[in-house]
Amino acid sequence: MKYFKAVLYTLVLLVCVYLVYAIYVSDTQGDNGAGFGITVIFILGALSIGVAVIFPVVYMFTHPKSAVRTLIGVGLVLALFGIGYALSGNEILLAYEDVNFTSAKGSKLIGGSLIMMYLMIAAVIAVTVYAEVKSLFK
Repeated sequence: MKYFKAVLYTLVLLVCVYLVYAIYVSDTQGDNGAGFGITVIFILGALSIGVAVIFPVVYMFTHPKSAVRTLIGVGLVLALFGIGYALSGNEILLAYEDVNFTSAKGSKLIGGSLIMMYLMIAAVIAVTVYAEVKSLFK
């Protein structure tokens, strides 16, 4: 997984270079570089998603015994999204009803994603507290 760290450091370096560029552009030209910034964010987001998908798949094929744990993790994330999607509503807020990309389906998808995020944050907090309490009694 030495390549993972190299890619991670490259992505961090790209973000730092963009940050310097954005500060320079806003100071010298009075422009905040928003158009270029959105492009950079999409490119870095696509690279991050690609890395997040490709490296676990490669690791799964090189270490088949850990594939079961990886698939369990993917199943848990899908289950959390299913729970979040089932709990979310499909109503559109009046303040956003004129926005083109807002629909009942999109509102339900966004609500499900937010609920999934809340569930994942709660799970991380619970696991962290459990691990700290467990190590306290050892």
